[in-house]
Amino acid sequence: MNALIVFIKAPVPGKVKTRLQIPLSASQVARIYKAFVRDTVACARNIGEAAVSIAYEPHPKHPDLNWLEDAPAWFRQAEGDLGARLIAAFDQAFRAGAAKVVVIGSDCPDLDPDILRQAFAGLDGAEVVLGPAEDGGYYLVGLRAPKPHLFAKMEWSDSCVFKRTLERLNLRGESFSLLPVRADVDTFSDLRALARRLSTGSAAAPNSREVLHQLILGDHLRMPVGDGVNP
Repeated sequence: MNALIVFIKAPVPGKVKTRLQIPLSASQVARIYKAFVRDTVACARNIGEAAVSIAYEPHPKHPDLNWLEDAPAWFRQAEGDLGARLIAAFDQAFRAGAAKVVVIGSDCPDLDPDILRQAFAGLDGAEVVLGPAEDGGYYLVGLRAPKPHLFAKMEWSDSCVFKRTLERLNLRGESFSLLPVRADVDTFSDLRALARRLSTGSAAAPNSREVLHQLILGDHLRMPVGDGVNP
């Protein structure tokens, strides 16, 4: 059995994707976040070779996943920083009998299911698989066995997470496989780049495409002339 875990938060305005709140409103950002989650979960389910579950950070306004249609099984994220949460999620999946475990977030709503298939295939010959993000982090991490040293005492807020992770792997001589570099969405510039990608019709993410299209029509996501996504 393989396990694919999607890390998400409750979509509370002002609590998710806060760097997008300039110039968007908190409610608009929460709406975008919901679309990202829906598309990410759909992508995860499309690969058909792993049990999909959600690691959820709830909020009193959304204590469960009633806001997510046809939600997969979910469990509450552990307390602590992202490293502690990742350690706990991997441990839980391996204790449940998973042979390979891959974790993703929802910052790449146009992620191709083939990338996820490549991640599981990469774990056939490597102990760790990583999907590097353009901002210096990573959008995916997969393991064949628990490796808490990869996540403990990591500075998650800077642009060297991927680099430091490779350093930890090399220090222990652990084998790893790398996936293609992908752009995730943290800033308004990232969001505009996603809108451009989705406008070409070459990417999936129908929920994100619809929300961004409506923002463009409402002049909330103003695009530079020549980007090909102006209404």
